[in-house]
Amino acid sequence: MVESNSRKAYFAAANSGKGFVSMFDEIFFGENIKRLYIIKGGPGTGKSSFIRKVGLFAERKGLSVEYYYCSSDTDSLDGAVIGGSVALFDGTAPHSYDTVAPGVRDEIVNLGQFWDGEKLRRHAEKIAALGKLKGAAYRRAYGYLSAALATVKTADDLVRDCVLTEKMKSAAARDLSKLGLTQKGSVATAQTEAMGVRGRVYLPTLAVSAKRLHIVEDCYGIASAYLGELLELARLRDFEAKVSFDTVDTSKVREILFPETGDCFTAVYEDEREDCPRVNVKRFIDTEKYAAVRQTYRSAMNCYDKLCRLAMESLVAAGKAHGEMEKYYVAAMDFTSEEKYLAQFLDKLSVL
Repeated sequence: MVESNSRKAYFAAANSGKGFVSMFDEIFFGENIKRLYIIKGGPGTGKSSFIRKVGLFAERKGLSVEYYYCSSDTDSLDGAVIGGSVALFDGTAPHSYDTVAPGVRDEIVNLGQFWDGEKLRRHAEKIAALGKLKGAAYRRAYGYLSAALATVKTADDLVRDCVLTEKMKSAAARDLSKLGLTQKGSVATAQTEAMGVRGRVYLPTLAVSAKRLHIVEDCYGIASAYLGELLELARLRDFEAKVSFDTVDTSKVREILFPETGDCFTAVYEDEREDCPRVNVKRFIDTEKYAAVRQTYRSAMNCYDKLCRLAMESLVAAGKAHGEMEKYYVAAMDFTSEEKYLAQFLDKLSVL
């Protein structure tokens, strides 16, 4: 189960309107990563549990750990980064990876060595059939998400002509300058939203870690436009920032954290504290122009919501097929030997 309030938890990918969008290269292959472990194995072989146990071991050693959850099965882990320099992640489809510098920087951890191949082959037809069901469900989901993306972009176009752009830009510049940022840095993706087999899931990691939370009150779908202006300014001025994007339209900013000051601007997290500053983006709308497109915009957004629901239903179907496949692999696994291997791995990890 996702635990984000006490731990740094993010997503490493997104099921989006453009299909499966992976952030693995940015997260696990950065220059700061000195050791990389690519976990291989089928569904139900314990990849997520392996990553979680290694992470908990590192925490007990006093090391910082960032956990990256699966965007489809949001209860499972896709990877973890330990102490900012050691990474391990699920290297199977849809994010298949192999070693680049075997034994030097990266190494394969093959949990498939602990399954009984003969047991699996007895159920080959059933496993293959479930794989086809899962693949078909994902294709439907991505079809609906593609249509949802086209629909929301059409809705955004309707509102764009109603936005007082210069007023928004000036407000974003003033709000950023008030933070007093001085340190140079870079912008990094820290994805906190995903759409998977359990619907839309949000991890409040950025929001709850903030010293000051700025709630961007969305109106007519333009909160992301305001946040986008903040992001553009941060990039132009080389300020450090962590950014999360919309899961369907990954070009839309949903949250920004400025680590230097601890200020987080969010259009997702809700906080009822009276001292929590709020950004009302309604003031950036020409209400007379909006009145002319209001009904069309609402109709488009109703279509968008329906398409997202259909996508989630398809993802649930994919999850059920995946769960049935897992049963065959679990029954064929030698988890006792896998636990012994984990203990040896942790001993090796402790001396790195």
